[in-house]
Amino acid sequence: MNFEEKYKPEKFSDIVGQDETVESLKSMKENGELSHMLFFGSWGCGKTSMALVIKNEFDIELIKFRAHDFMRNGIMDIIITIAKHVPQKTYKAVLLDDFEKLSISQQELLRGTMDTYSKTCKFIVTCNNTASIDPGILSRCRIYYFQAIQEPDAIKRLKFICKEEGLKISDQDLNRILNNAKRINSEGKVIGFDLRQCIKYLEDLCNRRR
Repeated sequence: MNFEEKYKPEKFSDIVGQDETVESLKSMKENGELSHMLFFGSWGCGKTSMALVIKNEFDIELIKFRAHDFMRNGIMDIIITIAKHVPQKTYKAVLLDDFEKLSISQQELLRGTMDTYSKTCKFIVTCNNTASIDPGILSRCRIYYFQAIQEPDAIKRLKFICKEEGLKISDQDLNRILNNAKRINSEGKVIGFDLRQCIKYLEDLCNRRR
């Protein structure tokens, strides 16, 4: 099992760098609620991981689709069938990753489904930005911004993995990993780091040294 899978977050306390979102979701859980949600932010900041954590923390069913799944014939019928099927638990959730890759007409098809089956099926939508998301989808979701992972949080997670694996890592190694996983904005400024890439580079480094 690779590091990304082995150290995939399972509970809220495993999530890195998204404290406000975690606190909001904890409150939702305490109140016995679950909403349609939209997570947006850059790659590698924990959007999909958060959806998987919600599955565990809320003890719900979760069915995942990516944008390329919508190229399959009859995919909307499949999603509607899933949505209308009464869950064995209180809720089920449908995760739609990379949602901005769908056309507006494809996105519009979901609005009625979200309304019709909202009592038992919630949708979790992820995207890098909201500019190309249908306003009707936005209005139906609780929206959470996922900020890029900052250096202290990235280093903390990398050191945790090294400790679990019994590995030694130098500050030079950490700097090299972070340098390869920078997230840079349109002005050329570093805004954070792709944690998924950080973990991948750490595993590559470890494999070369074994």
